[in-house]
Amino acid sequence: MLDVLNDIFTYGGELLALAAFALWLWFALRLFPSLEAIIARYEDDLCLGGSKPRAKGMTGVRLLNRLAVSVTALSLFFSAVGYAIPD
Repeated sequence: MLDVLNDIFTYGGELLALAAFALWLWFALRLFPSLEAIIARYEDDLCLGGSKPRAKGMTGVRLLNRLAVSVTALSLFFSAVGYAIPD
């Protein structure tokens, strides 16, 4: 029975760590603007563009950040418990 718990926590923690890594990677890629967006912002700062862009909401980013932190914490907890259980 202890071996099953050990495997569940150890491999569950590793799977959650992979999910957390993918979530942080997606979050980082979404956060950085593309080259076209940087050029458009520069042109708008020089007043060369036709109109000013509207500010985007940050609700999705906040939710994604909370989810990434939660999955990371769970993966650390599961891994710690899995490695603490003797084989």
